[in-house]
Amino acid sequence: MKNSFRLLLAAFAAACILLMPGCGGSDDNDDPVTIAVTGISVTPATLDLAVGDAPAKLTATVLPAEATDKSVSWKSSDTGVATVSNGTVTAVAPGTASITATTTDGAKTASCTVTVTSVPDAPISVSIIDLPSVNEPRNGPVLIVNGNEDFVVLGGHTTGFSLCNTVEAYNGEEWVEIADDIRHDLGSQTMLQDGKTLVAGGCSSGGGSGNSDVAHIYDPVARSISAVGSMTTARTWNQGALLKNGKILICGNWYADDQTLDLFDPSTREFTMAGELTSSIGHSPLIFPTADGGAILVNNRTDGKVISYAADGTISDLVVESLKGLSPCNVYGSPTHNMESMLTADGRYLFVAQEQEDEKPFVIVAFNPADASFSEEMVLPALSIPGHNYTYTNELFINPSRKLAYIFGYASPQDCVLRIIDLKTKQVLHDEVISRSLAQSGIRMLPNGNILVVGGTSNGTNYNALTQAFIIKLF
Repeated sequence: MKNSFRLLLAAFAAACILLMPGCGGSDDNDDPVTIAVTGISVTPATLDLAVGDAPAKLTATVLPAEATDKSVSWKSSDTGVATVSNGTVTAVAPGTASITATTTDGAKTASCTVTVTSVPDAPISVSIIDLPSVNEPRNGPVLIVNGNEDFVVLGGHTTGFSLCNTVEAYNGEEWVEIADDIRHDLGSQTMLQDGKTLVAGGCSSGGGSGNSDVAHIYDPVARSISAVGSMTTARTWNQGALLKNGKILICGNWYADDQTLDLFDPSTREFTMAGELTSSIGHSPLIFPTADGGAILVNNRTDGKVISYAADGTISDLVVESLKGLSPCNVYGSPTHNMESMLTADGRYLFVAQEQEDEKPFVIVAFNPADASFSEEMVLPALSIPGHNYTYTNELFINPSRKLAYIFGYASPQDCVLRIIDLKTKQVLHDEVISRSLAQSGIRMLPNGNILVVGGTSNGTNYNALTQAFIIKLF
């Protein structure tokens, strides 16, 4: 009897152990382990679409792969440019939009930059819109653009090769003199970070002689121009570029065998010498700012040698293999380059160079500020217009919204050719003869993508300046 009772008690105790939580066995009531999201990426990181293209799919990758909740939401920064639904992007209108994926868990984000372009109609329409003439004939002027109907012209030389003295602003109906005693014939112009423009140097007297160290700043809001400190070196046909720190690097000279660099500080409105080169860079160089705060200086030499100006002021000579045998075509056309006009939507600069071979083809070269590298973008085919054999200049204008490049070449003082290139397909879209003189004119792109031309020469000489002002309307 006692043994039976003991057996019954042992069985009851065993049953209790099996049924009691935490007393052996598994616990079906434990909460599952939650793995949090640590990050997200979106591919591709950039996307190019044209209006009318098929929608493109973006992929969001949530990390870690074993995250419990990998759901995401999508949003466009500008639905007027591109829309997104479950990662599928549809182009709406030309422009740039950021498509962002956000995780439900942790609100981690990643984005894709979408650039939408329109497909130009064929044939492309090119027309001339005449503006009222400027009051003072100008050859080689400085032309500053701040809006589609907001621009100012100054400097250059007038009929008889004497210096222009006035500054004229366009008010939508006529050119109005806003300042006088301002002389910059073949000087440089560079836009500052605050939207003002630094104009520096030029010939000091008529007849294209002498160098000037004078500099001014034009304020587009006040529509006024004021003097700043003088450059450390008097210069003509010099060029400038905006560095990452907001200062302006200036170099180049026409008459003088000059090896110096000037650096302008907007905070003090003064120049300091930025250093000396190992050899003269000549006139009208190209100055490409780099992402690390320095710059690369390029001139017409064909041995691939360029000059590196580091952010700390160190100057050194470099040989770029991809530039060997190429000569940048920066001699003719508008005397003052506009480096900003050569900038593509993806942050590269494009310019035209000529290969030094028997047939001497022309090519478009790209400079990438991120790694200070040069690469050949495309070979320019022969012109499609019979009887024209144009020499290109590096007067290359980029229309970022359309991903097009406009290049002007000159065959005679009386006309020029406009070549339009699709940078996406690297195809020539159109060649157009412009029956106007653009040689030694002020030429700038307007915000709407049209081209403004002011002044120039009627016969290719410095003694017959023009009062012309017109817009080349594209599309």
